[in-house]
Amino acid sequence: MHAAVLPATERGFALEKLTNQIKPETFVYRCKYTKGYEARFVSHLDMVRIYSRAARRAKIPVFYSMGFNPHPSFVFGQPLSVGVTSECEYVDIELERLIPADFLLEEMNKVLPNGIRINECTKLEPGTPNIMKAVNGGVYEITVAGELNYSALKDTYDSGRPLVVMKKSKSGITQMDVRPLIYAFDICEKEDNIFTVYLETQAGNVLNLKPEAAFEAIMQYTYAENIEFQYVKINKKGILYENRS
Repeated sequence: MHAAVLPATERGFALEKLTNQIKPETFVYRCKYTKGYEARFVSHLDMVRIYSRAARRAKIPVFYSMGFNPHPSFVFGQPLSVGVTSECEYVDIELERLIPADFLLEEMNKVLPNGIRINECTKLEPGTPNIMKAVNGGVYEITVAGELNYSALKDTYDSGRPLVVMKKSKSGITQMDVRPLIYAFDICEKEDNIFTVYLETQAGNVLNLKPEAAFEAIMQYTYAENIEFQYVKINKKGILYENRS
């Protein structure tokens, strides 16, 4: 008899038997990929769907979670804002069986869309923390247009003063000092009224600061009035690991 039509007590026992399965041995591969200009408007959820579809088309033996709603085992790094490009996105892919890392890279690249390409693939040792747990921050290069005083912006950051901003949360709007979440900042003028901004900000499971929010906090404490500027390009250049020195 199907579990759904059993009496309540028997149904609970049947469901327990179905869900309490022993997970087989699996193998995890970490892929480093780029998210280029063509894919800059692909959302995080869409990226999950893209990788799932690509793995099926490439016939990669992805491990599916057990239970009543199986889903492919992908763990992505910190979600990237829509419109931001990246040279260093990561995804951990869990497989049912061992395959060469080069094979995984080559077969996935054959079916991934333009703008998304895997550049490196490595099999992880058992017990390695997944990419979400390992990453502590991001390194960004931002191109900004506007009449800015880059020396004043540098002085604001170098002063060490708190950078308190209003932050929305489930409990309402609260004040938060984002300075501890900004690891590094620099700015230089590339051409007339075009600036290159370098930022390192915290990104992790507990606290995450977008590079735009970091730059706008520094702007807020540099100018008494709002200054018009626009983001020309935001590109993620690298990641910072939890155990960095």
